Amino acid sequence: MRDSEGNENGADPPTNCQTNDSLVVYADYVCPFSYLGTEVLSHYLAGRENRGLPSLPVEWRPFDLREPYRDSDGTIGREIDVEESLGASWSAVEELAGRYGVEMNLPSPRYRAVDSKKAQQLALYVRDEHPDRFETVHRWLFSALWRDSEDISDEETLVDIAGAAGIDPASVRSALANSAHRRRLDEALEESERENVTGIPSFLYQGRTAQGAVPEESLQTLVESQ
Repeated sequence: MRDSEGNENGADPPTNCQTNDSLVVYADYVCPFSYLGTEVLSHYLAGRENRGLPSLPVEWRPFDLREPYRDSDGTIGREIDVEESLGASWSAVEELAGRYGVEMNLPSPRYRAVDSKKAQQLALYVRDEHPDRFETVHRWLFSALWRDSEDISDEETLVDIAGAAGIDPASVRSALANSAHRRRLDEALEESERENVTGIPSFLYQGRTAQGAVPEESLQTLVESQ
């Protein structure tokens, strides 16, 4: 649920800050395991605070889960096969959501119709131009799709999400239509190839990697082990 103050019920979102000590997270809003991983990460960050540990900067980087389905013009040219795309059945996704206690209301048929590329373009724009609003928009993009079953392929849905976070709707429409912002996303997506990221979510910290919607204990080991 969104409100005009830019707040959302639930755990505080991770911070976004690009430093050498950042936990880098490759993810895609249309990936259920990225959604689950983001929720687990929020719990881990809250646990760190409760244990008196310093805050952990988190840097989000985009990954295009739909890339194998795209034609040369960037549109999705064939039907999304859930098991092929995710490497798991939809029932396995739902089982994991139940195990982690994460609310997930998106049915499989609706999932197949969603393309998150504009959502990622919006996220990059907000990260670069409105960094104080990024955490809010980032979590709302996930929850809009997976919890509220909204279509984050739709430009007006994206304008509404950013607007609720306090970003001028006209600037959002301009950013989504801007070819320079599209190129910026393409360049960011190429980075995942250079880093040899093959699955998401991927958590990278000081040369170590954890992949998938891993439990909180795995994130603790990744970040806190010497």
